[in-house]
Amino acid sequence: MKASLVFLILLVVAESILSAPNKIAALSEMGTYSMVFEGVTYTYYSSPLTFNAAEASCKRTGYKGHLVSIHSHSLNLFLLHMVKHFSANVQQVWIGGKRSRYNQNFYWTDGSRWNYWYWGSGSPSYSRNHQACVMMSTANPGYWRDTLCHYRRAYVCEH
Repeated sequence: MKASLVFLILLVVAESILSAPNKIAALSEMGTYSMVFEGVTYTYYSSPLTFNAAEASCKRTGYKGHLVSIHSHSLNLFLLHMVKHFSANVQQVWIGGKRSRYNQNFYWTDGSRWNYWYWGSGSPSYSRNHQACVMMSTANPGYWRDTLCHYRRAYVCEH
């Protein structure tokens, strides 16, 4: 009886997860995975690119496409879980944050307001005389780090 009850509870939980409103929009053999969250499509690209190449890829692949700009903790958590679900071994992904080398201010590549951040310990580093790009760490609970833009990483676009 106890085993039947546990099985029934697991079945209900599994059904609720599978019928959640954030369904997979597309699965691709090319390492791209898309999901919808609050009416916006987010696509994860597993092939690593530099920050600028990733931003250019996002612009090419969708109407008003950009690297993702994150304006809430719920979106940050959604993206963290999305990336971990599709690629458990990826530890960092580019998001659309960048710092100007001139005034040290961060901005989103889509031009939206910088009104949310989730920095990990020691970040941002504010190293002088270079642009820094923002990546999300999936090894930590979605904390962000600033780093040099020429590193190659997986990335997330929004369209």
